Amino acid sequence: MFGRKTQSWVVGAAVAVLAGGTAAGAAERVAACGAAGSAGFSVPVAAAPVDLSLERGADGRVVLRAVVGGLEVRKAVADDGAFDLTLSVAGDAVAVSGSLEALSVARGGERLAIQPGRRDAPAAAAVARLLAGSPAILAFRAALASSEDGWRQTPGGLGLLMADVILRVLQDDPSAILRLRPAPSSAGVVWAAAPMPRPCFAEWEAEVIAAWDWYENCFDNTSWWSGGSQACAVIYFIRVEAAWFQFLKCVGFSIQ
Repeated sequence: MFGRKTQSWVVGAAVAVLAGGTAAGAAERVAACGAAGSAGFSVPVAAAPVDLSLERGADGRVVLRAVVGGLEVRKAVADDGAFDLTLSVAGDAVAVSGSLEALSVARGGERLAIQPGRRDAPAAAAVARLLAGSPAILAFRAALASSEDGWRQTPGGLGLLMADVILRVLQDDPSAILRLRPAPSSAGVVWAAAPMPRPCFAEWEAEVIAAWDWYENCFDNTSWWSGGSQACAVIYFIRVEAAWFQFLKCVGFSIQ
């Protein structure tokens, strides 16, 4: 649980780094820095509360859980960005597991695998077909769309937004990764608004920007190849997940 308000403010800095871009036509902002709540709070979503918790698992991973109505979401992230994501509602469940070496997607008794960073248009298309029309994903998107803005500025809220991005990428929307585009200009606003350990923000910002530079180079060299943009997006996403884990660790959140 996150008890100190200053800790919640710090997360606004991390969100702000992923809030836009420097080029013309910048991507949609994920969230703005500012006030935030603690883990374990509830906000109205389609007449049902979102119960959101963030804790450290027995294996050392950060575990994010969210429940809204009949939807349950669980995401576990390791220090290298490897993750396990599950979404479930009555009659449907989706599971995505990924690392820099392998990524698998399971639904309805079927499991497909793709290799991050490798251009494989047929495999990517098969994954998109497997996830198409998933009631669990549709319920997840409805919960995100109906929620108030406050939760987006919490560590758990950012974790859920990142989960939505990887699902969209796997559903044949590689441009969704632009929602995690860094905004270097945000630092001045953050320092004026919130006390925080400067090395933590600097390390987070440096890693996200370095990962984005890698993504742009990858995209420029592979986007004209079928399936290339998705391959680049998956690697970038995993690097941002690793940065999210390290940021939480650095700022000293009490993850119990």
